[in-house]
Amino acid sequence: MAVKKEGMDIKRFNSTKFTDRTDTMKVPELAPFFPEGAEPVLILRGITGEQALTANEAADRSSKLIALAEKLSGGNQEAATAVAEALGVAGKQTPAEFSRRVELLLAGSVTPVFDRQSALKLAMNYPTVFLAATTKILNLTGMGRVPGKPQGSGETPASVSP
Repeated sequence: MAVKKEGMDIKRFNSTKFTDRTDTMKVPELAPFFPEGAEPVLILRGITGEQALTANEAADRSSKLIALAEKLSGGNQEAATAVAEALGVAGKQTPAEFSRRVELLLAGSVTPVFDRQSALKLAMNYPTVFLAATTKILNLTGMGRVPGKPQGSGETPASVSP
C-alpha cells in the first residue's frame, strides 16, 4: 500500500508565530565608532515582502518625480528645475539600485538602527560595508523568517504539599 503524501498544512502555517531572521556582520572598518573594547558588528535582519517591494519602488521614485516636475512645468525648463528642487529630486539622477539599497538598510538594520542620514553617510564613506550590509539583508530575506515553536500555556505551578 502506497503512503499518501499530503500537501502543505496551511492551518499549521497560519497558526505559527514567526520572528525576524537576524545575523551579525563584523565591521572592523567602523571600529572607531564603537565603544573601546566593543566588538564592531552590525545586527541585521531579513525584511518582509512588503518592505522589499517598498525598497524596489524607491528605485523608481526619483525618476517619476522628475517626470512629474517636467509635466507640471509645461515644458519650461526653469520651472521644471524649480519644481524638481521643491520635490527634493533636482540635480544629478540617483542610481535606482542605490535608492533601493538605502531603503533596504533602513528596513533591515537592527543595531544600530540606521536612519536616512546615517545610511547615506555609510554609503558615502564606507561603500563596501554599505553594499555588504544590504547584500546580507537580501540574503536573510531570502531565507525567510524563523518559524517559532508552539507556545505553551505558561509555567507549571509548583505543587504544594499539605
